[in-house]
Amino acid sequence: MAGRSSRWSLVLIVLVAAFFATWGLCALIRPGLPDDVALSLAGLSTAVLSLPLGVWASRQPTGTGALPPDEPRHSIVPRQLPAIPPGFVGRTAELESLTALLDSAPPGGEGLIVISAIDGMAGIGKTALAIRWAHLVAGRFPDGHLYVNLRGFDPAGDPVSWKDALRGFLDALDVPPERIPADAEAQAALYRSVMSERRMLIVLDNARDAEQVRPLVPGSPGSAVVVTSRNRLTSLTALQGSYPLTLDVLSDAEARHLLTHRLGRERIDTEPAAVDTLITLCAGLPLALTIVGAHGAVHPQFSLAALVTQIRDSEQSLDAFPSEDAPTDLRTVFSWSYRHLADPAARVFRLLGLHPGHEITVLAVASFAGIGRRAARGALSVLSAAYLVAELTAGRYSLHDLLRAYAGELAEAHEQGDDRTGAIDRLLAHYLHSAFRAAVLLHPRAGPLIDIPDHPPPRVVLAEIPGYAGAISWFETEHATLMATVRLAAETGRHTYAWQVPWTMEEYLDRRGSRREHKLSTGPTGR
Repeated sequence: MAGRSSRWSLVLIVLVAAFFATWGLCALIRPGLPDDVALSLAGLSTAVLSLPLGVWASRQPTGTGALPPDEPRHSIVPRQLPAIPPGFVGRTAELESLTALLDSAPPGGEGLIVISAIDGMAGIGKTALAIRWAHLVAGRFPDGHLYVNLRGFDPAGDPVSWKDALRGFLDALDVPPERIPADAEAQAALYRSVMSERRMLIVLDNARDAEQVRPLVPGSPGSAVVVTSRNRLTSLTALQGSYPLTLDVLSDAEARHLLTHRLGRERIDTEPAAVDTLITLCAGLPLALTIVGAHGAVHPQFSLAALVTQIRDSEQSLDAFPSEDAPTDLRTVFSWSYRHLADPAARVFRLLGLHPGHEITVLAVASFAGIGRRAARGALSVLSAAYLVAELTAGRYSLHDLLRAYAGELAEAHEQGDDRTGAIDRLLAHYLHSAFRAAVLLHPRAGPLIDIPDHPPPRVVLAEIPGYAGAISWFETEHATLMATVRLAAETGRHTYAWQVPWTMEEYLDRRGSRREHKLSTGPTGR
């Protein structure tokens, strides 16, 4: 209604100006009008009529269709995106996937796209990807871009509340302070109203949980929201229909590209073997590669082989990746996720630093921590949601090599004395008794040539192995871990375990033609 009144007012002004455009018409209305007044009216009307039409158009209220979709429709157009992180490489498939979500929206910006897509472990490059993609598609959002770091895992203070983030958005949208209500829920309603006619890109970085994000999502179509988090925001996917995208480590080619950007093509081509080793030691983690690249860049006199030696001399600890800046120090970054864990998840994470293998099952964790299978499954679910472990297959978990090093440091600091001794004893008992059960299934009449107690120690949970085929499958899956268990037993002076575990594997190794491996495994500590 207000828009139509304004248009009629414009028409009226133009008509009145035209009516008084000549002195003659003015004289008809007021025959006694002085000449100087009539001339002034004529000049004024001529000036009004000569104004460009754009001046009148700028006075009109702008509705959704007032301007083409690629033109801003509001006086304040926030452009809050941070700069693209230097040295961003790769992630081509992820960038294309995110853009495809925009392309799949209904034409005319009729659909709201929520992407809780960029999640993953600390240092994996979630923020870098979100910002890079936001810059790529920024031109599709004529009404601007909003950004907030929600600091969900900031060790220096509490996360940013959605109320504070919302108030910041209202200020950025140029909402007058007197129009902003005191009540937070009313502010959220005002935010949705303000956003209802806008097409904006909103980046919610480093969210702690879905509750911190949900009030910041507009309720009307036409905008896109990108969320990054170290946690898997399952409820956002379920309730808001977000599109999850979990980041993995960089490929070897992407890692090499990153180091080339940091160190230069000449140094990379001069020492290709050292580059390969650096990529392996960094295990594809972008933050680790960035730290190594920065260290090499500020010390151009160092050979890359010297960097490799420095990392190896650190005995696989995080001391190989030092940084004076907390956001780029691996130990500090990992701690931001760890410090939010409660027991038993925190203790399970520490114990994983002592586990000799690269993979572990729920039942092995239950034995290791002495907490039972249900509690073990719950703890691993918490760690998985925080991307401190990865679930490879149902009930089977692993963690990144650098996270393993961090967990090992925590174990050295917090898992000592009887607690540590008991945990290792239970872990070894789990593998020995489970392997014995599988060995009997392979050769039920003779059984393995060892004598072990009929029952495992208290709080040890054995693997569930269904029949002959299950025994073969179990040995194939656990083979590498059993070999690592033998080394752990030998290194910790548990020599009975060190020879008994390989003897349980005798029948399996015979069947796969690995008798020599059996002899090697029992050689140093055999009977």
